[in-house]
Amino acid sequence: MVQLIQREGNVLHSKYRLSALILTVLIASATLFSEFYIASETDHHCSGSDCPVCRVLLLCHEFLNQLACTSAGISAAAVFFHAASVCRFHRHAACSNTTPVTLKVKLSC
Repeated sequence: MVQLIQREGNVLHSKYRLSALILTVLIASATLFSEFYIASETDHHCSGSDCPVCRVLLLCHEFLNQLACTSAGISAAAVFFHAASVCRFHRHAACSNTTPVTLKVKLSC
């Protein structure tokens, strides 16, 4: 029974890993395509106020700005949680009752 649960947990873990990998590839490709499109169409000949190229450039620019803001927020949260876990680990290590008696260390020569 325990092995079955562990197998299902591994399958679930691999599904999350696969979906995270696919999402990462999609976001990276969208970022690269947006950057390449902006770089290639920077000097286009604008056809007026309803220029489709300008609209797509604006959408690419907004996408990159939102991605940067989201990445900054996620990075800040990751730093916070990492710092909290490090502090919790050090506090637990500092509060542990390790004495020469509990370690059974012989102090006499």
